[in-house]
Amino acid sequence: MAVSMNNPPQVLLIEDNPLDVRLLRERCKEDPNWNIRFEVAASLAEGARAMAANRHDAILLDLGLPESDGLETLERMLKLHAEHAPDSAIIVLTSVTSDATGEEAIAMGAQDYLVKGAIDAGQIKRAIRYACERQRMISERRQAHERLTLMATALDQASDTVIITNRDGEICYVNQAFTKITGYSAEEALGQSPAMLSSGKQSPAFYHRMWSAITAGKQWEAEMIDRRKNGEYYPCHLEIAPVSDDQGNITHFVGIQRDLTEHKLLENQLLQSQKMEAIGTLTGGIAHDFNNMLAGITGNLFLARRKIDDRDKLKQRLDAIEGLCDRATTIIKQLMAFGRNDMVQMAPLTLNGLVRDVHKMMTSLLPESIRLPLEICDQPLTVVGDTTQLHQVLLNLFNNARDAVADNPNDAEIRCTLAPYTPDDGYLKLHPEAANQRFARIMVRDNGCGVEADTLQHLTEPFYTTKEVGAGTGLGLSMVVGAVDQHHGILTLDGAPGEGMRVTIDLPLIGDQGAVAGDIHEQDFIPGNGETILIADDEAAVRDMLTSTLSFMGYRVISANNGARALALFRQHRADIRLVLLDVVMPEMGGPESYRRMREIFFDLPVIFASGYERTGIPSELLAAPYQRCLRKPFSPTHLSELLHTMLT
Repeated sequence: MAVSMNNPPQVLLIEDNPLDVRLLRERCKEDPNWNIRFEVAASLAEGARAMAANRHDAILLDLGLPESDGLETLERMLKLHAEHAPDSAIIVLTSVTSDATGEEAIAMGAQDYLVKGAIDAGQIKRAIRYACERQRMISERRQAHERLTLMATALDQASDTVIITNRDGEICYVNQAFTKITGYSAEEALGQSPAMLSSGKQSPAFYHRMWSAITAGKQWEAEMIDRRKNGEYYPCHLEIAPVSDDQGNITHFVGIQRDLTEHKLLENQLLQSQKMEAIGTLTGGIAHDFNNMLAGITGNLFLARRKIDDRDKLKQRLDAIEGLCDRATTIIKQLMAFGRNDMVQMAPLTLNGLVRDVHKMMTSLLPESIRLPLEICDQPLTVVGDTTQLHQVLLNLFNNARDAVADNPNDAEIRCTLAPYTPDDGYLKLHPEAANQRFARIMVRDNGCGVEADTLQHLTEPFYTTKEVGAGTGLGLSMVVGAVDQHHGILTLDGAPGEGMRVTIDLPLIGDQGAVAGDIHEQDFIPGNGETILIADDEAAVRDMLTSTLSFMGYRVISANNGARALALFRQHRADIRLVLLDVVMPEMGGPESYRRMREIFFDLPVIFASGYERTGIPSELLAAPYQRCLRKPFSPTHLSELLHTMLT
């Protein structure tokens, strides 16, 4: 505490001799410009009560009291001082003229000492002033230490990870939650870079944007995928803020990371719940399409049998059957994408084919009374995104638009467009983060009833719905918002009563490179060189088809009807087999268990797991190496030949 000589200092005098009390008061009156207020206590017990009741700038303590004497008095006083008045300065009064006692008292914790009988007003004034100043500095250091201790305790109690690095990105502090979430101890983390948590799921451009922001003194936040010490991936939200000194120079960075594992699980559960709502709509349209395709296949097979001697006519019928099968395969892939519940996997993809596929699917699902014009530019528009999420986004928008035009059955229209977009000045004022970027713009527009302005601002809130009770969850647009944010895109909603609704999604373009395989025309198959391949599938038709196809491609084939038989054949022909192609689910022994036992014989054995359910039932450790792949049924012979060529060369 600071003592101003303009304000009378409050002093507690602990002295049992009334004469000494009177002499001190008189000495203090010798300076007419200085007032001092005394509160007197005749014992340590009275002094303790006074300290507890009132605040004092300083305590004058006589070392010779009835209940104790000498430095023992100070020792007892220091305990009371710490409990009741830690910010008050202690000045001891001693009748001993030797400096030894006073210096020892200072060493124990007193701020100064005065010798009775040799005191004047100036000495008391100086002693109180200097003692209070020294005590103020001690109190400030103690309070600062207490604050630091409190902060450290609070950070260690936090459920989110806290990481502090220096200017160069070396970790200098982590809290207990860091160890709990990542599995790394503080000792393992200190001195390391946060890159120790890198999963490889973020691009170099992602980290470049992060460092550009924080080194410029800006806060930065994003969702990302990190990796624990045990190799497990986990989703998280990371926020980083720079820490600057008094001159404004950045000295440290503090990052707060929240584990989103539970949040994503709940989000996925809600997403799956929403998907189930659409199953009824999907079923009718898909059954309609499949019945048409089956009818076409049956009819063409009937005609093909009658054209066996006419090769051109036979080829025409077989081409028609192949086209119908490709259509069926496309619908199955769309269904698998719709029902998939994997973690988001961002990769370059071309939107042209994705939008076209979803539009084709909705053409089958929505009533024929709704017009569905589609406008897609010829230029390939490639973004970094997750196919499943974007598929779900478009499905949500089409479903919302379908509900919006339900009251306009005679003139209902849902228009979908895809085109490149370069932001103008007006757009950049609203979205400055879009500067120096080009976008792929997806727009879904309906001519329904539209919405009021006050309703429009709530449409993206979770569980907010304009539909009747039981007709919707209110999750559709809120999930669209989350998906667009994950793609670093911009969502815009425009609508007014009687003017319908327009939903615009702008996704950053990365150029024409990196298009997905679905946009690449298949070439002729790549022949083999007589390599031996072991296949296992419990479906005889599939097994026979694979045997014939691989033999035609130039491979030698050994086949089995289950995993146990495949294992026995592998042991028998170990020296010849170059690769195994295994169905995942088979009686007696499935593909993963069969392969695990084969690896006990040949650890680096190349494998392709064939599954109708993507990676369901395949442990992640069996797909970790480049020579371990998963192929989803149905697959084309061309795709299979390309994969075999890649893995065997």
